[in-house]
Amino acid sequence: MTWCLIAQTRADGPIWKSLFAPDCRNECKKRAMARKNSNMDEINQYAKYDKQQLRREIELIDPTVIVCGYTISSLQIIMERDKNYRQPNANLYYILELNGHAVIVLDYYHPSNHYPAVMNYYGLLGIYQQALIHIRRKRAAYR
Repeated sequence: MTWCLIAQTRADGPIWKSLFAPDCRNECKKRAMARKNSNMDEINQYAKYDKQQLRREIELIDPTVIVCGYTISSLQIIMERDKNYRQPNANLYYILELNGHAVIVLDYYHPSNHYPAVMNYYGLLGIYQQALIHIRRKRAAYR
């Protein structure tokens, strides 16, 4: 929230364009317009506009896990992947190749959802567990 408040005061400057991710920008816009929900088209527009910088940041961070708040389509835009991440997947996880290793992508509810914290914890943990089982089975098959 603090970053969004800072971003709101600097929205027209170069700092805004170079430092703040699309989700933060969208959150600021959402708050300024007193909206409860984000517009996925707006998030995807920000992802298209900033995709090179965001992709480079992700490559530099070199994560092993990425959690999307039901924004997998934005990650697909940023990473410029041909693979359709919206393929049916009951477990809400995807595997992405980055910097020569597998990255687990969990597409779970946004952290500000209204479910109880314990439900979010176990839901996210269950998705992560299913992704690890999938990776383990895949590795075993190659041996």
